[in-house]
Parts: sequence; C-alpha cells; structure tokens
Amino acid sequence: MVHHFFQFSMLFIPTIIIHRYSHIDFGYHIKDWKKGLGWLGGGVALEFLFNVIPHWISGNFRFSFQADSFVFQLFFSGLGEEIAYRVLPLVILPIVWGQEVTCKVRSKYTIDIDVLISALLFAIAHVSNNVVER
Repeated sequence: MVHHFFQFSMLFIPTIIIHRYSHIDFGYHIKDWKKGLGWLGGGVALEFLFNVIPHWISGNFRFSFQADSFVFQLFFSGLGEEIAYRVLPLVILPIVWGQEVTCKVRSKYTIDIDVLISALLFAIAHVSNNVVER
C-alpha cells in the first residue's frame, strides 16, 4: 500500500506543478459528476455482491485495508496507475512528438501510437514475476 501511495504522490504532485506553470491539461477535472458517481456506486455494489456478502454469510468477513481490497484499489492503486499508464503517455508523448502519431491498420482503422505505448507500459508493469521466471 505504501508503494502505491508513494507512486501516486510522486506522479500527481509534479503534474499539478507542470499544469500550473505550462497550462498542459492532464485531465484532472470532473466532467460528469452524475456518471462518475453512478460508476462508483456500481463498483461498490459489485464489490458487496461478489466479495463482502458471501464472506459475511460464511462468517469469514472482516474489514481489511489490504492490497486486494476494493478500498485499496479504489483509493491508492488505481489513482497512481491512471497517472502513470494513461495520463502521462497520452498527454506527454503527443507534446514530445509535436502531433498525434497514428498507424493505419488495414487502411480503414487507425491506432494512436501513444495509446499503444500506454497499453504496452501497463502490460509490462503487470507481468507476473512467475511468468518472467519460467
């Protein structure tokens, strides 16, 4: 948990400072409160339905603030990962390149290279050590 909180802090604070002095939009504004609260409520409802209620019925439920809990994922892990794997690549790479760089696929689809790099960074970061060691 400390790792994810540190990751969030070390990424969020510099982006706020960069935004203040260079006016680069990192997307830290809320666009639709109702939709966001709806998704949050849906996630909490699913967590209760699939994790809390079955454990409570079986008598094994105790509230914990562990790495696998929904609370931890919502408030620590997810925020840092969103900044590291979505905000920074999708905002900084087009600025570095001076434009959006795309790749054509079968002449009817285009893929933004910054989105591809973002997905690749996320995948590499989440490769299990067990897979790498084999």
